[in-house]
Amino acid sequence: MGMNGSTLISPEQLREFFFPAMRRQFRTWKEAGGRILLHSCGNVDAVLEDLADSGIDAINNIQSGAGMDLARVKQRIGEKVTIVGNVDATGIMCQPDQSLIADAIQKVIDIAGQDGGLIIATDHSFHGGIPTENVEFFIRKAIELGSFQRCE
Repeated sequence: MGMNGSTLISPEQLREFFFPAMRRQFRTWKEAGGRILLHSCGNVDAVLEDLADSGIDAINNIQSGAGMDLARVKQRIGEKVTIVGNVDATGIMCQPDQSLIADAIQKVIDIAGQDGGLIIATDHSFHGGIPTENVEFFIRKAIELGSFQRCE
């Protein structure tokens, strides 16, 4: 839905054509007992409230490299939607210094972990440029630093 700096099509077009259909689909899934995690790369800042009001339960990924600001997202929709992200997958995760990864995880927790509603993840997919040991470290450190409660 997003690209670097903006949505793929205008917010107005998304509101006219995309969101009504999305809300109908999501309503059907939720009536059947489903939960909805929406994955959207890029910058969806202009339609954050539309996304939160569409029926999603969580949004993945809050892509910092595309101009998404985690604190702003948390402030705007954090009471309605669980946030999944936003450790930098293309920069920090590729670095040999794992303390940068630990610092990034802690920063995400500090910004968006208040009152729950956060799943610690990267802001994009794990890719071939990320050393395996960094993925393993990320998982261990997220468990160590994060505070996890059982989902109902």
